[in-house]
Amino acid sequence: FTFAPGCELIGDTLTFPVYSLDVGCPAPKDSISLFRIVINPPPLLPPPDVICLNFLDKDALKLEWNATPASPYFKEMRLYKTWPNGQTQLLQTYFSQEAGSYTDADVVNPRLRNYTYHIVVLNICDLIGPKSYDVSSVKEHEIPVTPTYLKTVTVENEKIRVEWLRSVEDDFGHYELYKSKRGSSETVFLTTIDHIDSLFYIDENVKVDEFSYCYQVRVSDDCGHLSIKSNIGCSIVIRGESLPFKFDLAWDEYLEWNGGVEDYELLRANDISEFLPIVRTNWDDRQYLDSDLDYDWGGYWYSVIAYEAPGSEDAQSRSNDIYLIQPPLLHVPNAVTANGDNLNDVFSWSDVFVLDFNMRVYNRWGEKVFETENKNADWEGFYKDNELRNGNVYIWVAEYTGWDRSRHTQRGTVTFIR
Repeated sequence: FTFAPGCELIGDTLTFPVYSLDVGCPAPKDSISLFRIVINPPPLLPPPDVICLNFLDKDALKLEWNATPASPYFKEMRLYKTWPNGQTQLLQTYFSQEAGSYTDADVVNPRLRNYTYHIVVLNICDLIGPKSYDVSSVKEHEIPVTPTYLKTVTVENEKIRVEWLRSVEDDFGHYELYKSKRGSSETVFLTTIDHIDSLFYIDENVKVDEFSYCYQVRVSDDCGHLSIKSNIGCSIVIRGESLPFKFDLAWDEYLEWNGGVEDYELLRANDISEFLPIVRTNWDDRQYLDSDLDYDWGGYWYSVIAYEAPGSEDAQSRSNDIYLIQPPLLHVPNAVTANGDNLNDVFSWSDVFVLDFNMRVYNRWGEKVFETENKNADWEGFYKDNELRNGNVYIWVAEYTGWDRSRHTQRGTVTFIR
């Protein structure tokens, strides 16, 4: 059967007796039951999710909104206006769920005096759905769209990661991302990001060792209004030069956080260790001379992290990683005083920043009497467990490489003075 209760029955429970009879054999059977119907209200209907306010001239405003989802429970849509004195007035009632517009000429200096508008939808039982967000004339004039804050620009795996804060716009449309090189006046549009909770972007079209890249974000609402651009964020590039027994390092200033940079932390690693901090500083010149090197190791990685000053987002920005190399050096003496006084009694050498190493020693007849690949070894002048006495001048040949994989060969003689 069909039953269409009216709105006046909302919340009631109706009970109907139901009698049933079968045609069973050899005798029919019957039954009586109660059938209950609970009357629920029709669903509340949402307002338009986009409402746009535009200025037509000095004293006129135009409101536009999109359609709401079609519903058999729709009755009407109401547009309200709140005057600068706080009084709220019903402007117009609409009996369609299609997109609509309204021109309000009953305003005075709306750029300075605030007129606010909202929409609600009523269902067939006059139940009012949720109120739309407010659109206000002063806000749309002064700050049509609230800008976001660019949280950080940081190097990540030879790419650049850009992060920003979530927009507070009720009628958010999309984010727009802009890019430039530090010091350049040329800014290019990079991309559009449509989801309000997509709060980062990975830029792969970069050369992080060569250039510092700067980014800004702006917000668009669904009406096409744009915010001003956010604060700028510029990546850090660290650069370095190899000097004898030290590295000269310098890096860019991070731009720009609201509270500025609290300090920078310089990190160092070798080929088999993790990055560890070696200094934390807020020097304005952002330079450091690293001479605390391990002479058995000739290649070092460097990176720097900027820390935002307290009071904002506690953000960080990391630079590119650079690899610097010290050239290998080898010094070999030309004489050994093998007299047992424990001073210069063995043939040894001084090597710094040497990677692979081979030392060979020959007697005057070309017979190899000693060989090692241990750069920290030495030779006491023994061959086959016997002390060599049949000559005191020997020829040595050293072959070695540096961390830059360059190959070097040195030759010379050493005299054993006994």
